[in-house]
Amino acid sequence: MIASALIKLSSMLQIGFGEAGASIIAMNLDNSTQVIQPIVPGRRMMGIFGFCDVRNFTNATECLQEDIMVYINCIAEYCHNSVSDNDGFPNKNVGDAFLTAWPLTEGAWTASQPGMQTMVQDRAESALRAFLRVILETSCSHILRRLAMNPELQKRIPNFRTELGFGLHVGWAIEGAIGSIEKVDPSYLSPNVELSMKLEAATKHYGVCILMTDSFYDVLPAKVQRLCRCLDRIQEPGTRTPIDLYTYDFSSFSLTSGKMPWVLGKPAKSFWEQFPPATSIFFRATFAKGLRNYIDGNWVLKIIRQPYLPLY
Repeated sequence: MIASALIKLSSMLQIGFGEAGASIIAMNLDNSTQVIQPIVPGRRMMGIFGFCDVRNFTNATECLQEDIMVYINCIAEYCHNSVSDNDGFPNKNVGDAFLTAWPLTEGAWTASQPGMQTMVQDRAESALRAFLRVILETSCSHILRRLAMNPELQKRIPNFRTELGFGLHVGWAIEGAIGSIEKVDPSYLSPNVELSMKLEAATKHYGVCILMTDSFYDVLPAKVQRLCRCLDRIQEPGTRTPIDLYTYDFSSFSLTSGKMPWVLGKPAKSFWEQFPPATSIFFRATFAKGLRNYIDGNWVLKIIRQPYLPLY
């Protein structure tokens, strides 16, 4: 009975703190008293931070009522499973949003050895692939489709369907336990974590489902970089260095099955061939040329007049 109780307790702690939270909580555990002490310094780490948000969640809550828990936890299952299967850690659930992390060691980030660079590239590729898989699985979920057809929800938002926004950024953060002895949550704090949240919010402005910073784009493998599209160059308030924003043009597929076996796991090579961007190479190249002219200030409009065409 004691062994069974300990197993249940450890399982509950793992669910409550998450896989990444175990080491964070261990830092705050007083060995002499076995009591968690939140007021201790955190630990600096490098990592990839992803933020996922469910759009129109307030309307869904008001219309679905009790079923909102089924709705959000179904999305959470897809998100957490995809992140875990792709070497990441689900970290924080904030209502309609989820924070995820792919930790990187400081040595791997600064080292120039090919092996270390490959490891960072694999983590970045896994992070992008994980979020694309979430889009695929939520778009073909029978449960989410049934809940989306709620009459009141469809009346309020015609043709409502589950839509998600994602932000991806890489940088440093301080990991530690946030809270008090009454309640603590292992998490990450830094401007880089906050930037991933801002990226997700900006997806609505740009009309895309995923936004990535140039810092994240730079650590992607070349084969994946060729599939991404640069959208804009922005400058955060209080910073001097501009940030290039990238996206992976990806739209929800009308799939009928549940979890797709070819998406599960880490099919790095076949995934990009199976689910390429919705835009062509020609479009991405033309868009990049236009964006470059815009950034360089080449805004002169050249009108070619042809005598055999009427001018209006």
